[in-house]
Amino acid sequence: MKEPATEWRSDADSRGRAITETLVKALSDAGWQVRQTVAGHGPVDALAHRQGVKLAIEVKGLAEGRGDRLIPLWSQAWLQATRGAQADEIPVAVVGAERIAPKAADAVLAFIKEVAPDACGGVVDRTGLRRFRGPHLQELNVEPAPRPPRSASRKLARGTLFTDLGQWMLKVLLAPGIPPSMLEAPRARYRGATDLAVAAGVSVMSASRLIQELRHEGYLDEEAPELRLVRVRQLLERWQAAVSAQTIEEQSFRALLRGHTDSACDAWLANGSGCLALFAAARAHGLGLVEGLPIYVYAKHASSAPPGFAAAGPNEVADLVIRRPRPLQSVFRGMVRHGKVPASDIIQTWLDVAVHPTRGREQSELIWRKVLLPLCASQDV
Repeated sequence: MKEPATEWRSDADSRGRAITETLVKALSDAGWQVRQTVAGHGPVDALAHRQGVKLAIEVKGLAEGRGDRLIPLWSQAWLQATRGAQADEIPVAVVGAERIAPKAADAVLAFIKEVAPDACGGVVDRTGLRRFRGPHLQELNVEPAPRPPRSASRKLARGTLFTDLGQWMLKVLLAPGIPPSMLEAPRARYRGATDLAVAAGVSVMSASRLIQELRHEGYLDEEAPELRLVRVRQLLERWQAAVSAQTIEEQSFRALLRGHTDSACDAWLANGSGCLALFAAARAHGLGLVEGLPIYVYAKHASSAPPGFAAAGPNEVADLVIRRPRPLQSVFRGMVRHGKVPASDIIQTWLDVAVHPTRGREQSELIWRKVLLPLCASQDV
C-alpha cells in the first residue's frame, strides 16, 4: 500500500522502506526468494537468492528524483552494500524516489559504469521505472507507464512562489539569515505547512502550495528535518526577475515648501501612511549609495500624499514618488522601523532598486554583497 505523500517526503527511513518493498516485489515476481531485514538491525536492507546466486541489497530513498541527489546517495548505498555483503553474496546498491525521470536514471547508470563498472545496482521509482546494471539484474528493467497530463487544478497550483503571500512566506523562510533590523518576520524552524502557516499568519493551504512548488522546483533540502531552502542564489535571482517584470503604479509629487521635504515625509510615514522604499530605504538600512533622487515611498494608495505636497506636472522636478506595491502583504508585513520611520525590508529594497535607471544596479549590487551573498553562503549553496 502506498504511503501518504506527507510521510514519504518527511521521513528518509520511510522512503527507503517504500523503495525496498517495490524492489522486493519485482525480485519476487522474477523468481527470487527475498528476505527483508529489520530496519537498522541488519548489515543490508534485503537478502535475495535464486539458483545458487545470493544478493546483499542496500536501498536508499529520496523524496525528489534528481540526478545530482541520486548519484551521491547511490555511492553511499554501494559502500554499505560492499561492507555488509558476505563472501558468497553479490553486493547490490539501489536508489529510488517517488518519481524519477528517465534522464536522471540514465545519469546514475552512467556514473556506475564510469566509476564502478563491476558494481551491481540501479534505480527504482514507484511509478514503475526500474533500471539496473550487473548480472542477474537487467531482466528487472522496466520503463514507467506514460505520465498522465496534469489536470487544470494541478496547473493552477503552480506559480505560487512570487504571489503576494508567496513572497511574504519566502521572507519568513529566509529571515533567520537576515538581521532583525532589516526584516520584520518570525525566526524559527518549521517542520511543515502548518508550522509555516501559523508563523506567517497565512492559511495552511497557502503554505502547502508554496512548499509544494519549492519542492517541485528543487529549492528545499529534502534530507533536512525542517523546511530549509537550498539554491538560494538562484531563487533570489528568479524572484528579482519576476518583480522586475511587473508594472509599477506610482505618482510623482513636488514639495510646496522647500527645505522640509524629508521631515514632512517622515512625519507622514510615522503616522502609518506607508514606508520608505528603494534608495530611501537603503539609506535607512545604512546602505545608502545614491543621492539627489526623489524620496521613494510605498503607500496603499499612490494618489495620496503628505501635507505640503502637490502632484508634479510633466515638466516639473519631483521631490517625492509614491508607489503602490503589488505585494501589499509582503511589503507592509516585512517593513522595519528605524526610529519612528518605517522602511521596506532589505530583501524588498534589493528587489525594487535593481531596475531603476539611475544607478539602480549599483545599489542592488551593494545590498547583494553586504547582506544577501552572506545569506546564500550560510545556506550552503
